[in-house]
Formats: sequence, structure tokens, C-alpha cells
Amino acid sequence: QALLFLNNPHVRNAAKAFAVKLKPHTEKSAANGVDWAYRTTFGRPPTAQESATGVAFLTDRTAKSNAEKAMQDYSLVLFSLNEFIYVD
Repeated sequence: QALLFLNNPHVRNAAKAFAVKLKPHTEKSAANGVDWAYRTTFGRPPTAQESATGVAFLTDRTAKSNAEKAMQDYSLVLFSLNEFIYVD
């Protein structure tokens, strides 16, 4: 199921669209982008650990490819978290 979700064209297009909205926030700083992404997807700020992990992910991916691809990948990661998929 996870691979089907990750490779689904609809989910990938949603991640691309979310990355476009994320871009202005990450241009200020990666931490600002992570904060905005969590508030938008989960309705709450990230924990310190989530923030640090998100910043490290974006920084690492941006260095390996480009910022646009890094933000798309990060969006896909957030969409794949149980907190996003399942409602409590």
C-alpha cells in the first residue's frame, strides 16, 4: 500500500502543488518552511525533533538535487505520515 501511495500520479501531483506553496516559506529559511508545512498539513507546529529532521531533510536533498525536487520529496514524506492519512 505504501508503494502504491508513493507512486500514485495523483499523490505526486498533490505533492508538487504543495511544494509550490511551500517554496516562499522555505526561501526565508528551511525551519520556516518546515513550520509552515506542519501547520498546514497537521494543524499544529512541529515538535523540536520534527523541525530538526525536516530541516536536515530539506538541506540534504537540496544539496543533492535542487530545491524544487527537495520540497516535492518533503511534501510526499509528510503526506505519507500516519498523522496525515488517518484521522483520530
